[in-house]
Amino acid sequence: MSMFFDSPIEFCPVAKKYVLLDQTQASCAREEGCPAGNCPLARWFNRDPARKPAGRAAANRRGKSR
Repeated sequence: MSMFFDSPIEFCPVAKKYVLLDQTQASCAREEGCPAGNCPLARWFNRDPARKPAGRAAANRRGKSR
């Protein structure tokens, strides 16, 4: 049986693992123990916790369809 995971993810070079992007950057930093500062994935995180982010894959699809 295969499982479908419906949350945007991306590999984080700081945490050295895949992180979920449907959270805020601040909550990811707390969870992973990252220091405050420049997050390489900051633009892909959800800025509004009540809304799901598009993520990089959706942004790439939008760019290719134009």
